[in-house]
Amino acid sequence: MRGFFVASNCRSLNNSLRLAKYHLNNLIDEKTEVIKSKMRDLIHGIKPIMALLLVLAMVLPVGITLSPATRVIASVDLVTVTSPTAGTPAKSHVGGTVPITFALTVSGPTDSVDVSLFLIKSGIVQGTPTNYTIVASDNSSPHSYTYNLTIPAGTVDGTYDVRVDARHPSGSGSYTSSAVITGCILILSTAISVPTSPLPVTGTCTVSTTPTFSWTPPAGTGLTYNFQSALDSAFTSSVNNQTGLATAAYTSVALTHALYYWHVQAQDAYGN
Repeated sequence: MRGFFVASNCRSLNNSLRLAKYHLNNLIDEKTEVIKSKMRDLIHGIKPIMALLLVLAMVLPVGITLSPATRVIASVDLVTVTSPTAGTPAKSHVGGTVPITFALTVSGPTDSVDVSLFLIKSGIVQGTPTNYTIVASDNSSPHSYTYNLTIPAGTVDGTYDVRVDARHPSGSGSYTSSAVITGCILILSTAISVPTSPLPVTGTCTVSTTPTFSWTPPAGTGLTYNFQSALDSAFTSSVNNQTGLATAAYTSVALTHALYYWHVQAQDAYGN
């Protein structure tokens, strides 16, 4: 009985395997037909596109090059200087800076514009220009900008002209627009003397919490004064700073009882 049971089960297993193989082959055949059908549909859809490409290849001239779109850039149509002028000249000294206000008329998109500020004497450029790259507004009317012109080393005292050049950075060669204002900057680099006879003198003790500081002005006209007091001789712990004082005296703000240091600086209209 045991041997018959084993043999019977073996025959049953073989039949099951054959049946499973039969169904698996049928499933593979069905999936294969589906894939073939999809491929035929895909090839059928591609054929018109291939035909169109073939026609274009025959119609288009040999060696044609399709260029990328060219970016439209801004152009500087006009530049004018509005300040300073010969009627109201700016005053400065070597190493100083003068704010130059100018207007640009730009056509095209909002874009970068190169601007160079020149100091000129008798038609000759003094030193190197001060250069900027700015974003110019896209408009048909002038738009105003203010940038500093640095007075180059070696500049002698006298009256100078200013030239403003402007162009788009991608431009080549000369600037597309330029403006010159004559006699608009006065340079005077003569050093002025130090104020003398400061009061109160060093070591003075005062009971007033609002003492008055005074000094003897140096020679010169149109002088102003810069005053500073601090809690240390290096003036890192500043207590009071005053600039542009018109007289040679200053009454302090209220102070607490402590040891204070102070100094004063004279300055002329040219920044010396």
